Amino acid sequence: MDYRVRLHELAEAELDKIFDDITAEAGPIIAGNYVGGIYELIDGFRTLPEPGTVRDGPVAGLPVTAAARLSRSSSKATK
Repeated sequence: MDYRVRLHELAEAELDKIFDDITAEAGPIIAGNYVGGIYELIDGFRTLPEPGTVRDGPVAGLPVTAAARLSRSSSKATK
C-alpha cells in the first residue's frame, strides 16, 4: 500500500534555501546531491511511513535511520 506524502510550503521553501546555500558554498552538483537525497528519503515514506527507530531528540518523531542515511550520503557526495 502506498501512502501520499505532501510537503508543507514552508518545507519546500527551506529545501530551496538549503539548495541555494549549498550551491553558494560547494556548487550545484553537491547541492543537488544533498537536496536530492532529502527528497529520496521523503519519497521512501510512501511505502514505509515509519522507518527506523524513533528516539528522543531535537525533532520529535524523527526516525534515526533516515537522518543517519542522509548524513552518510551527503558525506560521500563531498568526497
